[in-house]
Amino acid sequence: MTSVQQTATDGPLEVLVAVDGQRDRQLLAEALDDYQVSTASPDAPLGRFDCCVVDDRTFPALVEELLGRKAAADPVFLPVLVLASDDASAERLLSDATADAVDDVVVVPTAAEIIQSRISSLLETRTLSLRLDAERAEYHALAESAQDAIVVFDEDNVIRFANRAAETLFGYAPDVLVGTSVTDLLVEEEPDGPLADPAEAVESETEAFETDVITARDADGRHVPVEVSAARFEAGGESRYTAIVRDVTEREARTAELAEERAVLQGIFDASPDVLVTVDADATLNRWNDRLPELTGYTDAELLDMPTESLVPDGQFEDALESLETALHDDTTVRVEMELRCKDGERVPLEVAIAPIRDQKGSEAVVAGRDISEQKARERELERNRDLLARTQAIADVGGFEVDVATGELYWTDQVYEILGVEPGPEPTFEESFDHFHPDDRPRLRAAVDEALHDQEPQDLELRVVRPSGEVRWVRLRGNPRSSTARWCRSAGRFRT
Repeated sequence: MTSVQQTATDGPLEVLVAVDGQRDRQLLAEALDDYQVSTASPDAPLGRFDCCVVDDRTFPALVEELLGRKAAADPVFLPVLVLASDDASAERLLSDATADAVDDVVVVPTAAEIIQSRISSLLETRTLSLRLDAERAEYHALAESAQDAIVVFDEDNVIRFANRAAETLFGYAPDVLVGTSVTDLLVEEEPDGPLADPAEAVESETEAFETDVITARDADGRHVPVEVSAARFEAGGESRYTAIVRDVTEREARTAELAEERAVLQGIFDASPDVLVTVDADATLNRWNDRLPELTGYTDAELLDMPTESLVPDGQFEDALESLETALHDDTTVRVEMELRCKDGERVPLEVAIAPIRDQKGSEAVVAGRDISEQKARERELERNRDLLARTQAIADVGGFEVDVATGELYWTDQVYEILGVEPGPEPTFEESFDHFHPDDRPRLRAAVDEALHDQEPQDLELRVVRPSGEVRWVRLRGNPRSSTARWCRSAGRFRT
């Protein structure tokens, strides 16, 4: 006989009547008119069925076929009802080696209602079994498609199910994990900790049990950081626990890397001699280093509560805000000079760089401000010295010059122009400067330059200059070579009338 695997049904439940005698098959089929019924003779292949009805005369010939069908349908219930001719036959059927093929026995003759009731009960069980199998298949499909490891264990922490992702995480095949203890997969750092008895730990929770990052152990003994969430459910009157185990190795590595970067950045932030702040697009202060309160005299609490514009002198905040908007909009670093207003009213000049923080928000910037008070003071001092020098030269009728003989570059102070009677402007080259001297004095001037280059000795000459008006003036020219190499020579000196 042909074996047909029977595991589910798509349409109405079907009852197959395979009793001896065509007349008996027909009568029984008519009595079961509430179901979709088909019949089969003992020597014909069995068709598809949800419940098979045989008698003690056809059962011996069909028992191997029925056992094969039931094995193929497992774990789905595929019922077989046997009609026994007497009590002795019924008892024999239930105690025989082939009893696994029998789910119920009815002694006939009996009322049709009794047979209908038994078949109805078997089909109800069959329906529940089919539903359970569909749910089981759906659960397995979900579990096997999950990226996280899923294990099901019982009250004794014995694993009953593991998905393929569990093999990826723990290094054991699912069938190897089944039957082992879930505690073998976890590293419990505390003898009485929750991982010593996971089932009890889950049972004690009123809601889902969740862990922080804990340590799992794979087949090679390596420790793997994981997070576990587990919940209890009932199966056949017994407690079962589903645990979802997530490998957080990469996340923990990124977290550690980020923490290290933050520590480095915080160290730079705190150690910087410059003022460092981070601001929003509206210039609200978010963070700052210790240099800001040190420089301004405000406490951290005061800085936290005060508007940013209070730190900037009137008229400068709008320019600073515009620079911030440019940095954020153009994704570029903007450099400006501005002042910082301190608590005592003093203004500190800063050289400021505003750079966008390149993240997904794109609405923050870091502002670095360097105190250039000393630089500004030096610039003012230099300007005073230059002014004083210019005034002194004008009073003394003395001018200064510097020349790079190798390049021909020449620098004159304003008083040299005055002595020579020409308007200040682009300096002539060194060679062109000879044109301002009297033709008879030029050879002596060139000889003095050559001697200065060769001997590195100062020169002191009295020469004539010819002004554009034709006026001839005597000047005293003193030059001092300042440095010399094979490539260049720089000399400085002064004119004096």
